[in-house]
Amino acid sequence: MIKSWSTTNLNFATDLFLEDFYMKYNFFLSLAVLLIICSAISNSSGESYSERYSKGFRQDPTIPQWCRYTHFGDLRMRDKEKFFKKFGPEWEHMHHYCQGLYETSYAIQHPENAEFYLREGIGGFNYVLERMKRNHFFRYNVLFHKAKALMLLKDYTEAAKQYMEIIKVKKDYIPAYIGLSNAYVLIGDRISALKILEHAQKQFPSNTAIENQMIKLQK
Repeated sequence: MIKSWSTTNLNFATDLFLEDFYMKYNFFLSLAVLLIICSAISNSSGESYSERYSKGFRQDPTIPQWCRYTHFGDLRMRDKEKFFKKFGPEWEHMHHYCQGLYETSYAIQHPENAEFYLREGIGGFNYVLERMKRNHFFRYNVLFHKAKALMLLKDYTEAAKQYMEIIKVKKDYIPAYIGLSNAYVLIGDRISALKILEHAQKQFPSNTAIENQMIKLQK
């Protein structure tokens, strides 16, 4: 009876030891991975990711002025109230959209690490889309920049889905038709590319962008 009790407690103590060991192992493994990632995304001049991000974000002309408020509080408090009124509850998530824009822009400038930054950018766009109402006035814009990042990743099929989603919610957004036609061409489906342009041309006759794209594909 005493032997059985001792064996049971020994097994229990062993289980507790192993559980504690694996918890500590996983913690230090995660920490090591995080340090490796931080090291990888530091640029050659020795700048940390946060330093590079802060400087580059402020200087990038492709990022809307209001994005600076979401990250650095550059705008006045009354502007904050204005944007909350304009975007609604979704405003509190818009810094992820701004981050997505910057990561995409940085990927274009640094093709050697483009895939990493593009996926980070897409993650930011997805974060906003998951928390944004489907009828939100700004949704098409987030979808469009996600589609552009997917095009740069050469994921043309997924990009096409995003462009089609834009056309559903904002039928007058010409860049979505152009983007969708380009995606079809890169997939290898020129017939669908021309069909989407013909459809757009019927709705928006004499649109220069659509006409130019038609000429480009018919060569």
